Amino acid sequence: MNVVIFGPYALWAPHFETDLEIAETRIAAGADITWFGCDGELESCEPNRTHRRDQCLKCIGRRKAGLKLLSSSVTSARHEEHLTAEDRDRVAALPRSFEDLDALRALKLDTFDLGMASLSSMFEMLRDVSLDVREHQRWIGQIVRSAARVFLGMRNYLRAARPDCVYVFNGRMSAMRGVLRACQEVGVDCHIHERGRDTAHYLVTTNEMSHEIDGVERRIEAAWARERFSREDKVAVAERWYEGRTRGHIGSWFSFTDAQAEGRLPSTWDAERRNVGVYTSSEYEHAAIDDAWKNPLFEVAADGLQELIERCGREAPDIHFNLRLHPSPVARESSTVKMLMALDAANVTVIPPDSEVSTYALMLACEKIVVTASSVGIEAAFWGKPVILAGASEWGRLGSAYTPQTFTELVDLVCDPALAPLDREGALKFGYYMATLGLSYEYFQPEGVMHGTFKGKHIRPRFLHRMQARIARLMGS
Repeated sequence: MNVVIFGPYALWAPHFETDLEIAETRIAAGADITWFGCDGELESCEPNRTHRRDQCLKCIGRRKAGLKLLSSSVTSARHEEHLTAEDRDRVAALPRSFEDLDALRALKLDTFDLGMASLSSMFEMLRDVSLDVREHQRWIGQIVRSAARVFLGMRNYLRAARPDCVYVFNGRMSAMRGVLRACQEVGVDCHIHERGRDTAHYLVTTNEMSHEIDGVERRIEAAWARERFSREDKVAVAERWYEGRTRGHIGSWFSFTDAQAEGRLPSTWDAERRNVGVYTSSEYEHAAIDDAWKNPLFEVAADGLQELIERCGREAPDIHFNLRLHPSPVARESSTVKMLMALDAANVTVIPPDSEVSTYALMLACEKIVVTASSVGIEAAFWGKPVILAGASEWGRLGSAYTPQTFTELVDLVCDPALAPLDREGALKFGYYMATLGLSYEYFQPEGVMHGTFKGKHIRPRFLHRMQARIARLMGS
């Protein structure tokens, strides 16, 4: 077996350690490994947006130190080595400026959705889906050119070498998606790894991003259909997962509800009125994947929710909206949060991200729940609440939430005082899937969400690379 690992992001733990885990596992099975790293060729990347030289040196040093821990040496390669003169000319001819987000979104390079991939990286780094493309022209150009070179270089390599498979982290961001699209065009299986159900597990999908809705649905149904466990056992596993969420047991990521006060409701709470809970999400992760994630109701979540509140204020004045903004620290600076924080209407209480109001106490106290994508929606469905999905989500087509396709239908559902909860079967399937997601690490030992050891060792650049990085930082490069 000839296995390729595209692993340029050695700064990102535990994803780099997952690359190493996969390499060691495949080596143990007799495979030869070719490792594509980066020696600074990417003009901008998620771990090092501004291409700081000291961070590049730290990344290179960490990669070399990690590869030394493998039980067999790997063949080191770089995508730049496989670019032709024609490829370089094509990259140089790519647009240097864009009128707006739609113009960038439409950019393609052969079979590569280059603009969408670049947007995904930008959203990831900014943690925001609203940006001025003219303000960020130089940065956009760096991302676009870097991803284009990855796609063209890896496509040439795959055509010539014909490896058995390729592994890459994430798949939705610019460089990583370039590898995925090159594999799909050439016909080489591309395995994409991501976080699993907790820090001790990692997920691997094949030839698709882990957040593609169709793929998630297939995996949910496949997990539920497995005959290894009885239905009763699966329901029990799902129930434990939902119960754990209410206690802040997130598993693979940080809990954003730890600072909330158990049972706390808004100071404006009035149990005599019709209370509707509205929960926002971190849009940046899903805003540039594919058309399945496109909101059928409104383009900008903040604008859509504001219009919903205004319409319902006229048509159902007895409704009071409790708008719970996503509690993630990075979400507090997003354009969506800033716009919604400015809402000033008698029929809405805006709950800031850092509020002590309990996400779950509010959910259980409200008449119904409205979400744009948040997993709070499927959790509310499990707990027997009518749930309205005003957007798209990985769980949206499982049958446990109302999915209006027009804005008028959304308003009607929200205003309906007799709206009943839907069957929670889909919620049970989702909970079981999330509770059993991923493969167990064998060589990586997690120490929290962002740290751990590989084969018992913390991976640090060796002395020379640390000194080079320190000198570069002192010199401001």
